[in-house]
Amino acid sequence: MKPPRKLNVSLLPAASVILRQKLTEAHGEDSVTANANAEGEWCTFKNSIYTAAADTLGFVKRSHRDWFDKSDMDISKLLDMLHKRHYEL
Repeated sequence: MKPPRKLNVSLLPAASVILRQKLTEAHGEDSVTANANAEGEWCTFKNSIYTAAADTLGFVKRSHRDWFDKSDMDISKLLDMLHKRHYEL
């Protein structure tokens, strides 16, 4: 089973009211049935919480980090020399 995507929790302070409304709509107080098993209820509850949070907050956008700072002049000069020598061969 694939792990769930990470939610963008940095938006939580601004979206807390909207998230609270969606959670109330998705999983109201009277949604628990008397004859339901605990595992089924937990899966339903977990999925409704995750779906409401994903709709409200969205997912984290990942950006790849460089191995070094592009503004580092020493490394840039060495890489330029390496590229020039490679093309000279």
